[in-house]
Amino acid sequence: MPIINRNNLKQTPIPVVPRTMRIVNGDGTVTRSGQLLLEQLQDIEGFVEDFEEATFVIYDTAVADNVTNLLPVQRGGIAVAADIVPKGNVAAEFIFDILITRVGQDFATTRNSIFGPSKLTVPAGTDAGTVITQDVFATDPFELQLDDILSSDILESDGTNVYTIVLRWRV
Repeated sequence: MPIINRNNLKQTPIPVVPRTMRIVNGDGTVTRSGQLLLEQLQDIEGFVEDFEEATFVIYDTAVADNVTNLLPVQRGGIAVAADIVPKGNVAAEFIFDILITRVGQDFATTRNSIFGPSKLTVPAGTDAGTVITQDVFATDPFELQLDDILSSDILESDGTNVYTIVLRWRV
């Protein structure tokens, strides 16, 4: 299968021009060569995937509920993956959960894991800067809706280290 340039969906090569090519005429109008070049470089609407993300940075890693800022979903979509990366070497297993309160539900009483039983886990012995990706969610597909609220819990930790977690979804 040929390599596809996302800016050249016609799948024809853009010719190499051995000399300087005029893109505009002296009167400022676009030349035919310039027009063809611009058409080849133009993004096609809908081809480029669009993602949203929520980022949690955890400095206090003691086991606790509702440990981070609350993040409202600005644009809904389908969950793709969550990445977690420790800032330092990990001495003890760290388990993190992202919870969702659906729009219209009471945050104080309704927080459900987006992962189901498979939590975001960093094993003991993980080196600093190692990215661990979780792509298993409570349902497949897992949908996030406008104005859902994301929060998080630390389920297991020795209380040390700093972690960054990024949840991505396709809109």
